[in-house]
Amino acid sequence: MFFSFKRGFSLIEMLVVLGIFTVITSVVIADLPSFRDKTILELVAQEIAVTIRQAQSYGVGTRSFGTAFPSHGIYLNEAASLTLFADGNDNKKFDTGSACGTTGTECIELYSLPGGVSRIFLKNCSSIASCIDAPLIILPLNIVFQRPKLNAVFVNGSGAIQSFTHVGIIIQSNRDNKKHCQVVRVLSTGQIIAEAFVDSSTCL
Repeated sequence: MFFSFKRGFSLIEMLVVLGIFTVITSVVIADLPSFRDKTILELVAQEIAVTIRQAQSYGVGTRSFGTAFPSHGIYLNEAASLTLFADGNDNKKFDTGSACGTTGTECIELYSLPGGVSRIFLKNCSSIASCIDAPLIILPLNIVFQRPKLNAVFVNGSGAIQSFTHVGIIIQSNRDNKKHCQVVRVLSTGQIIAEAFVDSSTCL
């Protein structure tokens, strides 16, 4: 009679496998908050870019507002919110009123920053790399699109047109010493670009 012996894992082999699994799991868990912050910022940047493109589409299209077909734009203020608005009185800026969608307001949609994002700020930068040392743009700012052109018109809170050729909307994380940032660049020619910020000790 013959006996066949099937050898399994030894205790040492099992300990080695468990040790490798523990190390890999620890690395993944340690990097999870950073990954989550980056993902949130990417989603916020994409949402902002889409909302600006929506304003551009409304502005050069034939979307009605009441009985008129006005210009449309985006309003960014100190409260770190983004307002899609219709320029009902053609003054190239958002006139605050009651809640969005109600009579007496130009507001179409209000977008507020989600958790994990501390704030947004604006810089006059022609490329993502130049945003680090670029001067800050004082809020509030209106980005308006007027038919029939795709061009963006930058207007400050008092209604004065600004001579910017590039505006960088920088979205900053409130974690990891504020190192994580995304930027949405709006060019006066009408281009809208969402991209990752360069590595830096701070987004400022």
